[in-house]
Amino acid sequence: MLLVILIYGHIVIQTLTETLEIYYNINNYVANIDADEKDLNKYIIGTLNSLDVLMSPSAQAAYSLNKYITNSPFEVYDKLVNEIKEYNSRKFKKN
Repeated sequence: MLLVILIYGHIVIQTLTETLEIYYNINNYVANIDADEKDLNKYIIGTLNSLDVLMSPSAQAAYSLNKYITNSPFEVYDKLVNEIKEYNSRKFKKN
């Protein structure tokens, strides 16, 4: 049993190390990415899909209540979505 725990622990630590390495080097990936308009559109659609999730009425109520209690303006979300939609390959290559 101890051997199984040690092996599992090693796998978890190795996976965590690889994950952290990816997070720490994400800036190199973004700086060296060469995306054309088609690829960039895929990234934008994927990003918007992750932001705009389908919510049940109870989830919508919880979301609205959270925004109200934390005094977070709803316009921040709209601004973020608009910035993502307006992004294009020219802006991408400038950054």
